[in-house]
Amino acid sequence: MEQIKLSFCKSMHSVFKIYESSRHSLFSEHLEIHMIELPKIEAYNKDIDNPLLVRWMEFLNVRSERDMEDLKIKYDLPDEILIALEELDKLSQDPNMRMEALNKEMWIRDQIDMINMVKEAKNIMTEANKIKTEAESKMIEAENKMIEAENKLIKTAKNLKELGFDIELIKYTTGLDIETIKNL
Repeated sequence: MEQIKLSFCKSMHSVFKIYESSRHSLFSEHLEIHMIELPKIEAYNKDIDNPLLVRWMEFLNVRSERDMEDLKIKYDLPDEILIALEELDKLSQDPNMRMEALNKEMWIRDQIDMINMVKEAKNIMTEANKIKTEAESKMIEAENKMIEAENKLIKTAKNLKELGFDIELIKYTTGLDIETIKNL
């Protein structure tokens, strides 16, 4: 699925242990999680004191038959890797295993696509909710301005009425109906 990036780790091989969160006590000496970051192999290949680990990483990082041939020529591969390579060759020759591998790859890609679609849908919903909230806020602001304007018109009409202006003139000036003006 998603690739974990350990950008805070300079090494391509990191070992993690599990600790209890409140007492900070080690869960077990026998439980470790080894993270090997294949993309870092180019940068750290020369500095690793474990050449077998480097060979395995290069083996796992192979993308084509040509890369594999180059790897065989470049290094005298250890027996463990040669055995793994033979097993992979056997598996790739078996049509059922190839079909199963293709199906699994398609399933993984579908899962990644679905995850990405869900993320995109969440982003769209978040944006839509933001726009809706802004629109509601602007509607409330507009309603308040309308009420304020109407109150000013009523106040103006009331002042004009108190000054003795004609109701028709007040109606023409403020736009209020005659009944509203009479009730002021």
